Parts: sequence; C-alpha cells; structure tokens
Amino acid sequence: MEARSLALRVKKLYDGTLGAPLEDAILVYRNGIIQDVFPACSEEARQKLAALNPELIDYRNLYMTPGLIDMHTHLMMPGDGTFLEDEVAACHPGEMQVLAYTNAMSALRRGITTLRDCGGGFDIPFGLKRYLSRPEVIGPDLSICGAPLTVTGGHCHLLGGEVDGETEIRKFVRLQQKKGADFVKIMSTSGGTKGSPKGETFTRDELAAAIDEAHRRQMPAVAHVFSLELMWAMLGMGIDGFEHSTFMPPDCSVVIRDKELAAAIREKEIFVSHTLTMVCLAVPFYEEKVRRGTATAADIADMDFCRRFHEKVMESFAFQVEEKLPIVVGTDSGWRLANFDTTYNINLKLMEEGGMAPLDLIHAATGRGAKALGLSNKLGTLTPGLQADFLLLSKDPGEGASAFGALEKVVKKGREVPLA
Repeated sequence: MEARSLALRVKKLYDGTLGAPLEDAILVYRNGIIQDVFPACSEEARQKLAALNPELIDYRNLYMTPGLIDMHTHLMMPGDGTFLEDEVAACHPGEMQVLAYTNAMSALRRGITTLRDCGGGFDIPFGLKRYLSRPEVIGPDLSICGAPLTVTGGHCHLLGGEVDGETEIRKFVRLQQKKGADFVKIMSTSGGTKGSPKGETFTRDELAAAIDEAHRRQMPAVAHVFSLELMWAMLGMGIDGFEHSTFMPPDCSVVIRDKELAAAIREKEIFVSHTLTMVCLAVPFYEEKVRRGTATAADIADMDFCRRFHEKVMESFAFQVEEKLPIVVGTDSGWRLANFDTTYNINLKLMEEGGMAPLDLIHAATGRGAKALGLSNKLGTLTPGLQADFLLLSKDPGEGASAFGALEKVVKKGREVPLA
C-alpha cells in the first residue's frame, strides 16, 4: 500500500539552482519522491492540493533547501588528528568499516545527504555503499572511487592503489569498476603521506592512460593536484575535476592568478573542490600545544607553515570565485583533523569569507555538486521526480552560511533522519 503524500509549507524554499527562492512554498512528496513544488497562496495550490490530497504540515517558520553534498571525504578515516599510517598500523579493517559507517551517519545527521568518498582502502567503500543502498537502511547516497591511483610509495599508497605503467593503471581502473567504483581518483602530485615522493608523480603518458581508461569505462576522472602546469596538461587529457585546486606551484609559496587557466576550467566545466578546512584546522591544534607547553620545534614550524598556507589557499579561492569557476563543496573530512561533525559548516563559512554569494554557495553545496557527480536526474535540487532529500532550517540560508548550523530536520528519501 502506497503511503499518503505529505505536503510541507515553508517560509522560503531554495531549490538548489541559482534561481531566486520561492516564498511561502509547498513541497509535496510521496514514497521518497518529490511530486510537486508550488507557491502556497495561489489558485494553483488549491487545485493541486485537492488533486493530491496530501497531509499538510505547517512549517511556515522554517526554510527549506536540498540535502547537502560533500564532494571530498575519506569515510574510513577518523578525522581526529590520526595519521593514515598510524590508523592502518593500529586498526583492523573491520574497525575501519564500522568507523566508515559511523562517519557516514554522523554526516547525514548534520544535513549531508550525499557524500563522495575520495579514497578508501581494504574494499571498505564498496561494502559500505552496498549496505547503505539497502531499502530498509536510512543512509546517505555515496559516490566512491575505492582506492585512489598512486605511484609506488606515493600519496595514500597504504590504501592499496599503487600502480606503475599504463598496463597496471588500466587494469586497476577496470578492477575498481568491477568492485563498484563510480569514478577514478588520481594522486597526480604529492600529498601528506609520510615519506611519499614530492612533486609530480605519474608520467604524462600514465596520467593520460588513467583518464582515458576511466572514460572508456564511462566513469569520470578527478585528480588530487598541486601544480598549475599539471592542471594545464590534464585539461588537454579530458580530466573531469580538480581536488584542492590551489592555483599555486608545488611549493605552495604564491598564488598564480592564471586567468587563462581559469577561463579554460570554466568553459570546459571542470568542477573544482577546494577543501579549505584542510590546513586551517591544524592551526588551533598547534596553538593548543603551544599553550600547554608541549609544542616541539617541528610543531611550531608546522604551525607557521599552516598559517601561511591557509592564507594563500584563501587568496586562491577568492580569485577562483571572482573568475566564476564551477566550485563544489569538498571538506576532506576524515583526513587528519577534519571530522564529520563540524567540518562541513566550517568549510561553508570559509567559502562565504572567500567571496561566494549565498545563492551560489547553496548551489555549490547542492545542485552543482549533483551535476558534478552525474546525479542531477536523481538528487541535488527540489525538483518533481527527484528524491525527497531536504533540510529544514530555522535561519535563512540566503542571509549567510551560518544558517546551516540552525538545522531543525533532515529528510532522506522521504524519511526523517533522527538527529540525536
């Protein structure tokens, strides 16, 4: 027996596009699918309500947006300052599987109804996605890559994605898809893994092979990258997204305002995710060590570097906002100090500080993210026929990112998510 339709009347509805919000709006949904959206005070509303005969619930003191999308997470990682190397050494894969589920549900309770996992090992992302896809489970939608491609000893090599040469790369892409991968993640430059090689990692031919094989398998390819020269090269190879997108050289010493590169990214609609919280969260961590008197000389050097790097990252982000790049929201949650409880809202506030207007920020966190995932026909906007994934807020998100901290309800596929 089909459930009766529910109609929610809200003060203002932001549909996840760049369009103006709908004042005094009604959204109708049934069996997890949005049936209609229309203004409450109209003849159209009277006729539609009569035809649909929903149960009408009055939330005229609340604001509605689509569920949020986080485009860059690591669900199997704790986000409590633990290094990946230490987690892998200390934890059984079963423990990491439970942690991944806990992180996914923590994110959901904070309004993040869709997550893209940008790198997990031990086949943990595949099992988690299968479990969360069960109809009886209320959980976020996941887009996963499995283990990211990296050179031998490269960034995140502990996750099991070490590949060298075009043959290994192509075979690994095929294997990941066989297991259930939705996209391919390429570690094209160095990162925070201890002892990993610095600078560019793969050869240009290897990168081209990875992107080509992903596309042959109808999967997008995205790249972890800290090199403008490499970004230019991968644009020519058909890359679909840039993770971190710092517009800085490998030493991250200066922001390069490359307007031609920005225009090429914008015109090709290459989605960029900035993970602004990645370094700024480390600063108070080290400051606390200094306050307690436990900071080493290395800690103080790291703190000074993080302060400088975060300043440059924010400068780069502001430039990319000015250039109207297709920015999505990615937090790096799970990695180092980025947790699944508070990081997303911190990231939104940093994006706002970097110059994003409220409507653009909402779109980046919802509809644009869904487009980047290739899921616009399923979720991301409050459109009839799509999943009923939405949030109710007591503050107006059109007035600032802090509204997402005033969360009253989360609904996923038409089912209310317990927030406690």
